[in-house]
Amino acid sequence: MKSLGILVSSVLSAQVIYAVSITELDDFNAPNGAPNPEEGWREGNGSPSQPSRQLTGGLDGSGFLTDSSSGISPGKRMQLWNTAQWTGNYLGQSISTLSLDANNLSGPGGQTINLRVALNGLGGWFVTEPQVLLPEAGWQSLIFDLSLTGLVHAGQGNAVYDSTMSAVTRLQIISLEEDTFDFGGNAGLRGDSIAASLGLDNIKAGAAIPEPSGVALILMGCTGLMRRRR
Repeated sequence: MKSLGILVSSVLSAQVIYAVSITELDDFNAPNGAPNPEEGWREGNGSPSQPSRQLTGGLDGSGFLTDSSSGISPGKRMQLWNTAQWTGNYLGQSISTLSLDANNLSGPGGQTINLRVALNGLGGWFVTEPQVLLPEAGWQSLIFDLSLTGLVHAGQGNAVYDSTMSAVTRLQIISLEEDTFDFGGNAGLRGDSIAASLGLDNIKAGAAIPEPSGVALILMGCTGLMRRRR
């Protein structure tokens, strides 16, 4: 029985460590009545503006996720997070990018959203550079670099990239303009206090972004192959 318990414990631990997968995709297209239509994305329990799945209106016309912030407490900050399928060993799964479709839904005269991706683990918080979403600009397809050179240590932990990326405990999406990092208990890395509304779709794990020289070599190889076939 003791051996069985150790085996079960080991299997469960492995599932937690490797929960995330290079094939992970959140497209928010679950049918009506399906459990967890928000796919585990949430805000703090005290926020009145929890993420909500919309049935239509995404980049391809299908479902997408909305989240909003009021600029005043509670729910004043633009931030949402996932502690389910996006936790685990990013290094072991060769995940070096995260892509998503985003839309600033704040309307005319709305505030700019400076979208970032942040990850937490034993190494502390690591965060990407912001990508600007202007109101009324429509859906934009963004890629965030999760490599060592694409992330900045924002604070906490031992500041070692591998320590966080080999055992991520939270993936967070925030609007944060300045490189001034503020932490708040269960809220993790805090986003800006803004009155804004955000649409998200097709949140996807990915491999490394090819270097420009690598892309050129791939194109040259394809061209040579086509010539040989002719």
